[in-house]
Amino acid sequence: MKTWICAAAAAVAVASWSAHAAREADPANAIGLLSPVTYAATAGVDPVLKADCDIPAAVEADMRDAMDHQRVGGKPTSSLAEGKTLKITIANVRGSDGGGWTGAKVLSLDAALFENGRQVGQSHFTSETMSPNPFKGACSTLRRVTVKLSRIVVKWARDPRSLAPASTPVEGEPEQDAASGAAN
Repeated sequence: MKTWICAAAAAVAVASWSAHAAREADPANAIGLLSPVTYAATAGVDPVLKADCDIPAAVEADMRDAMDHQRVGGKPTSSLAEGKTLKITIANVRGSDGGGWTGAKVLSLDAALFENGRQVGQSHFTSETMSPNPFKGACSTLRRVTVKLSRIVVKWARDPRSLAPASTPVEGEPEQDAASGAAN
């Protein structure tokens, strides 16, 4: 019985490792993520949200997850000089602390794609969400937006010459235009 359990555990471990290895980006097409994600000098951010939510860390983590999921890389880098690198800047954060009671949370990101130090694409993305649960906190509501925008930005980064892709709707919300934030 112990042999069977050990063999099953080993098979699960190998399958898990194989699935992760299969998800890795092709090194020739991998895109790095400039770290850390920062606020633009002109970014307007509610001071309470800025202090409580650590928005740059949330955006960076969600960008890495989306890049890994879409098999385009996402390894942190501190330089734009080598290979493809995605630079994300937080352009604006609107909303106030208080979760669903205080209305929608809006996030705008500027994305620039560099290849060997030369900028090959640039776009601006805005999205908003409002928690269906008024008892959810502002940070968790804002995190829904970072996840959504990360997916959209990574799709764009795969082919920056294309138009900004249609947004990925957040469950239970009307679809928004990824580039302008206008409702469809």
